[in-house]
Formats: sequence, C-alpha cells, structure tokens
Amino acid sequence: MLDNLFLNNIPLFGLFQVMGFLFSLIILFIYSLKYKIEFLNIVFFYFLLLFGGFLFGNIFYRYSYLASLYSGNEYSQSILGSYIFVLLLFFFFRIFKLSKQIKYLDIIFLSFPVFQILGKIGCYFGGCCGSDLAIFIFIPLQFFESFCMLLIFIIITFKQNKIIQYEGLAFLLFTINYSIIRFISEFFRVESTVEILYLRVPQIVSAIILLVTYYFLKTIKSKKD
Repeated sequence: MLDNLFLNNIPLFGLFQVMGFLFSLIILFIYSLKYKIEFLNIVFFYFLLLFGGFLFGNIFYRYSYLASLYSGNEYSQSILGSYIFVLLLFFFFRIFKLSKQIKYLDIIFLSFPVFQILGKIGCYFGGCCGSDLAIFIFIPLQFFESFCMLLIFIIITFKQNKIIQYEGLAFLLFTINYSIIRFISEFFRVESTVEILYLRVPQIVSAIILLVTYYFLKTIKSKKD
C-alpha cells in the first residue's frame, strides 16, 4: 500500500508536509525582498496564522467529523477551520483599517498555497482526505485537489503585480477558489461528517466562506484609489 511507504524511516505524509512548509518559507523570503518587507516580521505573522489556524482547524474537525468522536486523535484538524480563523482576522483588519496586516496576508497567500499543494499530496500517502472513487477514473482525489490549487497558484503568481495593488485580493482569490474546490470534493470524500439538509458540514462551511469572500471581493478597492 502506498500509504505505508517510508523514505529513510520518515512517513511520506510528514515529508510532503515539511517540504510544503519549507518551500512556502523560501517563497515568502523572495516576496519579502521584492516588496521590501522585514522577513522576520512576516515570518512571525505567518507562524501566528499557522498557530491560530491549527486551533480553529482542530475545533472544526471535532464538531464536523464523526470519526473524531471515536478516533481518540486530539490533534487532527480541518483546513476549513483554519480558513475561518484567517477570514475572521481579515474582517478585523478591514474594520480597523490595518493595511499593513492585510498586506502581510496577501504576501503570505502568495506563498502558503505551496504548503497546501504539497500537503495534499502528503494526505494521499497518509491515507486521509481521500475517496473510494478516483476522479476521471485514475486520479486520486488528493491529487485532483492539489492540481486544482496548483493551477490557481500559478495564475495568481503570474498576475501578482496587478493583484497586489488591491488590498486583500491575493488572499481572497485563493480562498474563494479553494472553497469551490472543497465544496465539490466533499461529494467524493469518504470521511463521515455531520450532515444538515443533505449537505455535509464542510460543504456548508465552504459555501459560507465562498459567499463571505465574494462579498469582500465586491467591496475591495485599489491601493491607488
């Protein structure tokens, strides 16, 4: 089984997670130079986002995935919970007009997707976030999600010079696209989740994130205005 493969006694799940994190730091460093941001400051902000995202992700997992009631794993989490945390932060920054922090979010979300892209491949080897059915016959669900996020990441990267002119746009663009990907993928996932009106909780949350993000996109203004 692929999920039992090991490389130098390091589970491939963990390997891809670590690779994703390190590559995101490298890209973050490059952007900190390009946009003249103190690297240590934005890294500290990045770690705060990861820490808060982990806490919210863990809480969300506990109340949306039925398996969490029986697994005894206190450290499992859902990335959707992390997005809820970051959206709440973004809302706070918008209310108090904290442009510097919003810029940090934008720069981080020009690099963080790499963490998620490689992490999703790690999920395949870890045996989580999967489906009994392959997408398009032969593509595992985790690879499909990773590929979709990679396409979004590439497009945003090539358009970054224009996107960065709008406060919060980089963050919002990736978030709204991820919510769409997640909503669709939930139709194929095998994890047992709480359902409300025939929709899984992650789908409902994805739809809410999509609507909230779309609202913010409609109200966004250029830094040049």
